[in-house]
Amino acid sequence: MKKNEKTWEAICFRPTLPEGWDCLEQRGSSRWEETSYVRWGFGHHNETEQRRFWVIFNEFNPNHWSNENLGYRYTVRGGNDVKPDNKLRYFKNLKDAENYMIFLMESTDRWLAEINSPAYVEAYNKRIAALVARGER
Repeated sequence: MKKNEKTWEAICFRPTLPEGWDCLEQRGSSRWEETSYVRWGFGHHNETEQRRFWVIFNEFNPNHWSNENLGYRYTVRGGNDVKPDNKLRYFKNLKDAENYMIFLMESTDRWLAEINSPAYVEAYNKRIAALVARGER
């Protein structure tokens, strides 16, 4: 009699991403699979080089012995510069994880558009000029 073995194959998770976001890599082990999504952009209008903004999606193997008592199956975390925050969030449902991931990406896109807008740059330069003038007094 052959033992019935449980097998697990990670999903190749490629949802429709907002403009500018791409899947960078997928890696993992027998316990989990991680997919990273990245976007290039300027986090400040005076930056000379673009930097990466990350969102990480994890799927956990429910058949792995160390995952037996997990109350979740997926996690999503934004990188340090992703808005509104970079806290790790736990999900039981793939659709909820996807929605939160897209929310992080779209919020970051709005933030980048705002801080690189001409009105924001002008207000920033006025504040800096006022601080310099105050320091010279």
